[in-house]
Amino acid sequence: MLDPWLESKGLAGANQVLAYFAVSKLGEPPVDGITDANPEGLTAALGNWAPAVAARLQNGGLTCKVLDKDAFEKQMLEKLIWISAFMLVGARHPGATVGAVEKEYRSEVSSLIAELASAAAAERGLSFDDGMEERLCAYSRAVAHFPTAVKEASPTAANLCNFKWRNGWFYSLTEKALAQGKPDPCPLHTAWLKEIKTIEYRELSAHISSMYAYRSKITLFVAAVSIKRVLPFWGVLDVAYKLIDSEEQAGLTGRDTPEEEQSCCSQRSSLCRRSSHGKLGSRRFGSTETHKSSKEFLSIKIQKVQLMAMVLDAFASYLGDLLRQAAAEELGTMLGVSGEIDKMGDKLRDLKNFLADADRRNITDETVQEWVGELKRAMYEAADIIDLCQLKAMEHGSSSVDAGCFNPLLFCMRNPFHAHEIGTRIKALNQRLDTIKERSAAFNFINLGSYDHHSSNVNASRHGDPSRETSGELDRSGVGGIGKTTLAQKVFNDEAIQGEFSKKIWLSVNQNFNEAELLRRVIIEAGGDAQSAGNAKATLHRSLKGALIGHKTLLVMDDVWNHGAWDGVLKIPLVDVVASGSRVLITTRDEGVARRMTATWPYHHVDALAPDDAWSLLKKQWLVSSIYMVLSSEIDEYHITMLKDIGLKIIQKCGGLPLAVKVMGGLLRRRGESRRDWEQVLDDSKWSITEMPQELSYAVYLSYQDMPPHLKQCFLYYSLLPQNKTYYAHEVVALWISEGFVHGNSNDLEELGINYYKELIYRNLIEPDKLYVNHLSCSMHDVIRSFAQYMIKDEALIVHDGDIDNLTNPHSQKFLRLSIETNHLQSGDIDWKSLQGQKSVRTLISTIQIKMKPSDLLVTFSGLRILHIESVDVAALVEALHLRYVALLNTDISVLPVNFDKMKLLQFLRFDGCINLVNLPDSIVKLGQLRLLDLPSRCTIPRGFRGLTSMRRLHGFRAHMDGDWCSLDELRPLSQLRFLELIHLENVSAASFATNARLGEKIHLIDVFLYCTSKVGDDGLVKEKEGVSEEEQQRIEKVFDELCPPPSVEFIHIDGYFGQLLPSWMMSTSKVSLNNLKFLTFSDLACCKQLPNGLCQLPYLQFFQVARAPCIRRVGTGFLQAVATPFPSLKEMSLRDMVEWEEQHLSYLENFPCVTELTVVRSLDLERITNLPNLQKLTITICPKLKVLGTIPALDRLVLEDYAMETLPEYMRAMGQSGPEWDKFSHVEHVKAYSPDGDNQRKWGPGHLECSLTGGRATVSR
Repeated sequence: MLDPWLESKGLAGANQVLAYFAVSKLGEPPVDGITDANPEGLTAALGNWAPAVAARLQNGGLTCKVLDKDAFEKQMLEKLIWISAFMLVGARHPGATVGAVEKEYRSEVSSLIAELASAAAAERGLSFDDGMEERLCAYSRAVAHFPTAVKEASPTAANLCNFKWRNGWFYSLTEKALAQGKPDPCPLHTAWLKEIKTIEYRELSAHISSMYAYRSKITLFVAAVSIKRVLPFWGVLDVAYKLIDSEEQAGLTGRDTPEEEQSCCSQRSSLCRRSSHGKLGSRRFGSTETHKSSKEFLSIKIQKVQLMAMVLDAFASYLGDLLRQAAAEELGTMLGVSGEIDKMGDKLRDLKNFLADADRRNITDETVQEWVGELKRAMYEAADIIDLCQLKAMEHGSSSVDAGCFNPLLFCMRNPFHAHEIGTRIKALNQRLDTIKERSAAFNFINLGSYDHHSSNVNASRHGDPSRETSGELDRSGVGGIGKTTLAQKVFNDEAIQGEFSKKIWLSVNQNFNEAELLRRVIIEAGGDAQSAGNAKATLHRSLKGALIGHKTLLVMDDVWNHGAWDGVLKIPLVDVVASGSRVLITTRDEGVARRMTATWPYHHVDALAPDDAWSLLKKQWLVSSIYMVLSSEIDEYHITMLKDIGLKIIQKCGGLPLAVKVMGGLLRRRGESRRDWEQVLDDSKWSITEMPQELSYAVYLSYQDMPPHLKQCFLYYSLLPQNKTYYAHEVVALWISEGFVHGNSNDLEELGINYYKELIYRNLIEPDKLYVNHLSCSMHDVIRSFAQYMIKDEALIVHDGDIDNLTNPHSQKFLRLSIETNHLQSGDIDWKSLQGQKSVRTLISTIQIKMKPSDLLVTFSGLRILHIESVDVAALVEALHLRYVALLNTDISVLPVNFDKMKLLQFLRFDGCINLVNLPDSIVKLGQLRLLDLPSRCTIPRGFRGLTSMRRLHGFRAHMDGDWCSLDELRPLSQLRFLELIHLENVSAASFATNARLGEKIHLIDVFLYCTSKVGDDGLVKEKEGVSEEEQQRIEKVFDELCPPPSVEFIHIDGYFGQLLPSWMMSTSKVSLNNLKFLTFSDLACCKQLPNGLCQLPYLQFFQVARAPCIRRVGTGFLQAVATPFPSLKEMSLRDMVEWEEQHLSYLENFPCVTELTVVRSLDLERITNLPNLQKLTITICPKLKVLGTIPALDRLVLEDYAMETLPEYMRAMGQSGPEWDKFSHVEHVKAYSPDGDNQRKWGPGHLECSLTGGRATVSR
């Protein structure tokens, strides 16, 4: 880039150094470009003397790389982009440091980086490496305290000289393009230079005129949208120009009728797909490809977005630009509403400036709440208009029209009938906006629209309801979030408790509980019959007495708000029938409740954390391994320790509540580890808001305010999910996508959604369930849930089945989102008519059955986007044309309507547990936007499935033997699959079908589940009557050999496989790489005799399980092989029901260097477990022949379960202090044993088991 200038000075071929050296103040060490994205440093040298220069710098303690000419030019351009973008954005916000630009104005600098990078790549004919924005932002964080230069803000001679080598280079590209009659390649850059008055802005009227000259040729309107910001009008002209040129080259221009538009649609679709993919690289004006940034901010698609309140400003911008620019010139005359469209754009732009202040006041001002609700509904109406346009367009053309390039708005407006319909709705919406705008004047809103989300004053709060408390026989009392429920759960799940009580009941008591429902839940937990008991209190009491009579019972009543649940409902049937020693443990925040329930005094009051304990908890949020990175380095711990004084002050504001401390830890972890970052949190004015409802949490509020808008809406929506059901991460993400909360390239929506999900975990706003690997399922603490539900109370309602009457009142509030859940295990039901009053509902989630009659229709909910329910008459589904997500779970439906394809916008379709659903209608293959399909095991799929190329997750794809249904080869075109579950693979008659599926070519595939019908019986042995022939074994081996996954796979589960050898691609000799595999599980291996050789070489395998493999007798050296570090990442191994297994003898101490947990279940012939040097937890269940347990020095937890044994096994009897096994168990502090007592479990008392602890040593004797 500097070559022409160097040559003019006689310096051709000169050595060059790109230096990142800087000193913040005199005496401090230099900063030399080392960042978290580039730990090797950024300084680079070019030329003959480059190695010598690099060596000298390195000898001085600095970093320097030697690069070739091409790499050096790219890095030089990145540096130019960095300084031009960050300094210009800083100049727009006087006083902003580099760090402030990165943190507070990230959306602005992101858009500018993308624009400058695209222009530079096109000019120089090169491609930048992915991740440029993050690299530049990482460097900004390394020099966060540096001021942004003001050279671009004052056009002095000196500054203009600097300007030439910074933003001036990009402005020269603008001048060159305009001189050639081309669009400005840097429109945002040019506009901001004008704003700070650095250059005189060139009038572009001639350019506009030339654009209008092309008006008759624009057959496809292009909306240019960034990830976080709508581009200026010039960006739209840029893309339109290039598309015009592209269409001229392809022969697609000059079509003015809908028929001609439709005839060229397939060609244009292909053209647009070519122009919207690929990474940032060389893009010339007039080529068939548009400029693309690393974030692909130029998009040629219409996005259907339904947003919640906190992002209405972004939606207003998007919608206003779309309607104004798409229709004002081309369609205004036809519609007769060109002026109305302009007005709508103006109104939306004006209103968006006040939305941040409206949200700030929305929490306390009821009149503002009403106004915000009206505006919100108007925005949803606008989204419905866009939806309707697309539906009309798809009805006229093909249902599989590529939404990425087809403009439904323009298409519809060319049809007079559609134009009149849409025009009428636009006029009506404008009248609503007039009223809303007029009312806004009364509130004197402040314009906060230019503030970043860190400084917007949206209000949120804390609900003290949920943290639970106790009384009864025992009491745990304290405020919400202090840990009462956690403590009660530890008591309830303690192993000693498990053996002490024959009946254990956990009962969550809501503030407004229903007496009959409460009794039914207790009866079910006690193992009684609640169904036949009816609803009468006396009958339910008798049923409960029958279930508990004579049993020693532990009842935990969690979250008790008043004594009525005990005194008025449960006390009478319990007191007289349970056995002596029974206990009731309650959690409550009101100690008076405990007194009224005559709890044993003194009550256990759960106190706030002591300052040092709270500090340890706060610090732990930094020093544990997070989802994204490991923060446990000594440097991090040192830095955090130096911030203890500020941390203790923040803790004091949290009131010592563990939940609040954890949430603040998540917030501080996102802010950074500098003193200034922590001081900003401590001094935040939101701590002192006086009008916020007292039950809401300031800590959660600060964390909420720190989130970007896209994450806020996902967080709030999570609180709608019923608590009594498990929702996996991909299910939550599907709901977010269906609501329009996940923005980005259509190919990456699921990945973006998972990142949002992980971010909520990282911020401690949702907590992973330890029962599920890889954070597959999470829960939300009641305090946080109450906060989120409070924030959306004006548009969403969460009700229990006992509160349905609230919906039937014709004067009740109308909601956009409705979540109905049952209180506990037994699901109730509601009548469909009770929901009819909620006509504005866009999301309906219900975990209880909905009773419908043939006359009941879904058309009542004309705007419904999400339907997630347990039961419904699906014949009515096709009337809900806007549906994106349909989940009908565990219903008895047997057939779907033949016109199922009328729901053309459908993206997610689930029929989990619908065992009577056998066939799908042929029309299912016309749902071209379908991304997920989850089918029951008996369901067959019609031919033509190969056309569903948008599919990301496919559950329950059944292999068939006959030719009337879809076969494996139809999977071949589904290249976007991330998850694949194939069932009944024993039906595949030839390996060629599996070959044609081409699993190995699906480069995005992460999870693979392969199922055959099991040939293993309940006893763990092969079913005798269904003996497996050698021919069958060989056939299934060939089929599985062809189902080879791609290198991207991380999770493999094989179930019911009956070949003798596992697939060849699992062997060490295979050329297939499984280096990314993290989870590997086998189940019901009827004939397999050995595990694959070389599994020990998998570098990232974390979890390994084999269950029910009757023919495997030994795990030995063939499985392990002699490698330097076998199983380097394996943490957990489980071997279950291997009834013929004789021995696990691991010959090398280093064979499992990382294994910390081993589970062995029902291995009847197992005799030895040895040489597990790092094992911490060992679970042995029903292994009667096990004699040797040795070389396990790290063991600290041993679980032995076998209620048939009468004496302790030999390896435990010999572990007395003088016995030969003492060394193995001397460090184990706790030993517990249980024996059967009829149907109950009884703990061995001192007369049977004697245990004493001395100096940390345990002695156990029989």
